Amino acid sequence: MSVKSVTENFPLARYRAGGGHPTGQRNGIEENLEESFVSHFTQLFNKYAGPNGTWHRDQIGLFMHHVQVENPEGLASYLVDQDELNLPELIKYLTSPCGNILEMAAPQDLTWPLNNYFISSSHNTYLTGNQLSSDSSTEAYKDALLHGCRCIEIDVWDGKEQWKPGFGLEDEVDREMKDTSREAAPRKMGFADRAMIKIGRWAMNKFEPVDPDGKTVDDRLLDVIDAEPRVLHGFTLTKEVLFRDVCETVKDYAFSTSDLPLIVSLEVHCSPLQQGAMVNIMDEVWAEYLLPVPEFESDYLPSPQELRNKILIKVKYVPEDGKGNRKDTPDSTDEESMLEVVVEGDEKKVKKIKPPKDHSSTESPWYSYSRD
Repeated sequence: MSVKSVTENFPLARYRAGGGHPTGQRNGIEENLEESFVSHFTQLFNKYAGPNGTWHRDQIGLFMHHVQVENPEGLASYLVDQDELNLPELIKYLTSPCGNILEMAAPQDLTWPLNNYFISSSHNTYLTGNQLSSDSSTEAYKDALLHGCRCIEIDVWDGKEQWKPGFGLEDEVDREMKDTSREAAPRKMGFADRAMIKIGRWAMNKFEPVDPDGKTVDDRLLDVIDAEPRVLHGFTLTKEVLFRDVCETVKDYAFSTSDLPLIVSLEVHCSPLQQGAMVNIMDEVWAEYLLPVPEFESDYLPSPQELRNKILIKVKYVPEDGKGNRKDTPDSTDEESMLEVVVEGDEKKVKKIKPPKDHSSTESPWYSYSRD
């Protein structure tokens, strides 16, 4: 078996998941070698080579077993079966994925609940650079997924809204004037359109929040309105990308390097209408990968083994009253919650204390509460 045939069958996608710069092109093969490297290995090889300039079978076995510590049944086992090995073949092996100093990940027990594992995660996955002025791009999601990331973040904001063909005030005027010269196409919304939607939503919520078909007000509005949520870093100069395009990219690369579950962490800043659009997009694009609603509640999370090739959506829950109803209890260890206590409660404040020297202590607070 030749080096070429081995590298063709090598799981390069899994190899690429080892890390590296997101924009780096990694095919698992080093094509350009420094002269000092070639010279060094030439000297070592010639030191043990026979009269014909090759290593014989026993030398190959010793090198692979004691120096390289290769798995006898691994991808490089073909070398041990050869009667002799010349210098070009050795260098091809060393510069191929088979010669990578980093081993492939060993099999793990994946039957424990999901919360028992460390998960490779990405923050602000959509950004290609700094958090102030860089671009948001689907390529950033592709790179993260190809590098083995199993938890990605999507910050979603309201995007463009427009009437679907045949709806909207302008279309009503066209029909009254019997103007058939215009082609059916989505129409941009003006001030009057938005005012009409606002009044219509209020009226429907008051008199018929759910129609006979079980559709909510926003479900019905999405029948006549096209909404395209955007992904970007809010209140900055970062460029945006469509939520739909992000979902398509995630679908294409979610399981390229691993079939373990992918967690999509949504940070939603959208209106209820565009949240409905988000749900429709995810149902449409990720349908085959979404986990169905469980028939009964469980006391523990499912295992990675049970969730292979599934996309899990993680999002903060907002109660129907929209207030959140956070409790100002000193039991919380979340830093963000404690900071909110300071803002909302006049009688409490947060004070930082140094962490205990013994990190095995079960006493959690690195912060403590004190009353004025």
